[in-house]
Amino acid sequence: MRLSGEDCSIEIEVQGYQYPAATLKEDLNWLSCKVSFIHVNGASNFNCFIRTFDLVGWMKSICTRMPEIVLSFPEDECSITLYNKDGHIRHVEFTRECKLVEGFISQKAVFTSQMALADVRSEVEELLLLYPVL
Repeated sequence: MRLSGEDCSIEIEVQGYQYPAATLKEDLNWLSCKVSFIHVNGASNFNCFIRTFDLVGWMKSICTRMPEIVLSFPEDECSITLYNKDGHIRHVEFTRECKLVEGFISQKAVFTSQMALADVRSEVEELLLLYPVL
């Protein structure tokens, strides 16, 4: 899934189930993701994890067409907020904060976009077809 604007973009690539051989339901539904944040001043990539039922939550938020739609990665202190107006994403806000062995990372960016909310919905639907809740 790619969210793009004039000078910035965020790409979320689901790489598969985190624990494909798991036997517990709680472990079966974790997905491993690669998030790429690309800006005119540089880029950063990081791995994070999301549960399949969080994708369902994303879909519900998108379908309700709320003014603010938060796509969160609960375990990784990362979120993407889509600001919806009349079925189009006007602004995207990306926030990430995490502690590392060598220090603390804090990233935040806001960029404008003209993406249709329906396009984002289609991409999340596709992810749910590939990675259903088990």
